[in-house]
Amino acid sequence: FFNLFAPLWLQLLQVRQEPRRYLAYALLQGGLRAALTLIAVAGLGRGAEGWAEAYLVSAVGAALIVMPRLREGASPVVDGPVLGEALTYGLPLLIHQLAAWATVYAGRLVLNQLVSLSAVGIYQVAFSIGQVLGLATTAVNFAYAPFFMRTAVRSPHEAAATFSGFASRYLAALIGVAVVL
Repeated sequence: FFNLFAPLWLQLLQVRQEPRRYLAYALLQGGLRAALTLIAVAGLGRGAEGWAEAYLVSAVGAALIVMPRLREGASPVVDGPVLGEALTYGLPLLIHQLAAWATVYAGRLVLNQLVSLSAVGIYQVAFSIGQVLGLATTAVNFAYAPFFMRTAVRSPHEAAATFSGFASRYLAALIGVAVVL
């Protein structure tokens, strides 16, 4: 339940075109969750239970921070035509997210059958560390897309030049982070 609020806040920041706040919040949330998981699993030796506790604490903390901001910044409105357009765009994303979720959790179900819960907890810590790269790419992609689209509307040639330079540096940075992780 508590994991519903942080993505809503990030979506609101995306719609408002506030990439710095988006990136800062996403990195802070991911960093806090990773730190709590490392402390609970590796430091306290709590295994899978430690991962679950760290996940719950970070989700509740994020929800408590975000809920007042959501209340100030958004009010739910149901508009049929807009909802139809959103579903047209979002349905493939929903299928993609469900497949990603199923892949992650199916792997853990298999892992639970093969090794101890302590080993599953260690796996979760490693997985969380690996998510740093996914968090960074998602945050940058969401932050960069509005800028790129505005540039592309203004001048396709300028957008191509800007994007190619950015993409080269971005790819190099991602490869560097992946190697470090």
